[in-house]
Amino acid sequence: MTDHTRLHTKPFDIRLSTPEDYPALAAIKSVMVPDRPTTAEEYLHEDDIRDPRIRHRRWVVEVEGRVVGEAYYTQLATLYHPCKFVIGGWVLPEFQRRGIGTALYHMITQALQPYDPIYYHVFARGTHPEGIAFLAHRGFTEVFRERVSILDVYAFDSGPYSGLEGKLLAQGIVIHTLAELRTDPDHTHKLYDLDWQVFNDIPDLTEPPVRMPYDTWLKETIEHPQIVPDAFFVAVKGCEYVGLSYLYVATGKSSMIYSGLAGVRRGLRRQGIALAMKVRGIAYARQRGYTTLWTSNAVHNQPILALNERLGFVRQYETVEMMKRLREEQ
Repeated sequence: MTDHTRLHTKPFDIRLSTPEDYPALAAIKSVMVPDRPTTAEEYLHEDDIRDPRIRHRRWVVEVEGRVVGEAYYTQLATLYHPCKFVIGGWVLPEFQRRGIGTALYHMITQALQPYDPIYYHVFARGTHPEGIAFLAHRGFTEVFRERVSILDVYAFDSGPYSGLEGKLLAQGIVIHTLAELRTDPDHTHKLYDLDWQVFNDIPDLTEPPVRMPYDTWLKETIEHPQIVPDAFFVAVKGCEYVGLSYLYVATGKSSMIYSGLAGVRRGLRRQGIALAMKVRGIAYARQRGYTTLWTSNAVHNQPILALNERLGFVRQYETVEMMKRLREEQ
């Protein structure tokens, strides 16, 4: 196939997407991933902040002029390599089993051939076994797994944790919000360093992460519109930032709030810092009227899974990272 911009195969068409497709794509993604609703504005923001090194392309599927699905390839800034790719997509359930998924996969792999890819990564939901079987049939194998859990915010009993921050204060550790830290002229660079150490300590990552450039990290984290400055918690000891835990929100109306990266510097763990930040986040969610707090953690990260269970998080499903290696890295 020589034309990677359009494939006409009745009874559906595949073409490159445009920003005009984003409202339809956001609606489809919200159906396929109901616990992570999205909006056209999020698609636009992703375009705006994408690292210029990243190779990215997206297609849409139409049936009789209606957009019913999408597919894409992209690259992760945290695992950046010019020949390593993430691919993905989805099709509305009523239009599945028509050969659309196979056509999309063929489109993506043909489009990537000029880049001599080392591997493809795909993120699949454990609740979609047919999707995992589709990938396994094409040579993908599981390399990483995360557990999604949710907390009923209003059922949470904060009583047993009321003295946590006082105990930390006695050790010289204070929990601040991102909004409060803006008086520190170096706060973003300190957070950049802390974020890197916490992320780099996630157990059993597929491969060692690549540190994002500071400007990319700033756009994707601190300046991201879904990040809530009053729900971005940082543990500070003296002038050192020693722990972080932040929440983010869906841009559309939702009763659910989401937990992002959380962790504490080596040498200061098991002192209740992460627990105190988590409890602060739950309190924020409750004060703002959110009913559910969502989190996702590596299945091998037993300390954080145990902490979540202690707080009352209930396991929902697992997401599976699958890889198809095409060649060895030089």
